[in-house]
Amino acid sequence: MNPCCSELQEQLLTQRQINRDQSRLIDGKQQIIEDQARLTKSQQQLIDMMYEKIQTLENDISKLKGEGGGKYEFKVFLRNVKPSLTPKMLKIHLERSFGPIHEISQPDPKSPYAFAYFKNRQHFLQALEKGNINIDGINVKITSGPKK
Repeated sequence: MNPCCSELQEQLLTQRQINRDQSRLIDGKQQIIEDQARLTKSQQQLIDMMYEKIQTLENDISKLKGEGGGKYEFKVFLRNVKPSLTPKMLKIHLERSFGPIHEISQPDPKSPYAFAYFKNRQHFLQALEKGNINIDGINVKITSGPKK
């Protein structure tokens, strides 16, 4: 075989190898681009899910703080309630000492106990922490529920 042809054949084989390598590089780059697009999409989905979770948690926190909770969430039990203490008196004194109350419920005006429903958790916790309030010389006990 002619040395010139042999050299040409070698160059042709080298060029084919270069073309194959370039094709593999292009395919590899395309795969990287597709992987990056999938990763970006997954990241966006994760961000969306986390945003929804954060919103849910913020709503839960608001409820715990009493910024939208139900009427009966923050209930305390009042003991040693004398007949001379009306629900209105209890409410006025409890609100002055601790904060806003939805209502006071007393099953029977003669019963020695009642329930106070605070509007938010902070005031509810303050009342529980103090544990009592003096109303007209009567020491009213504040607890989280009746003793069983």
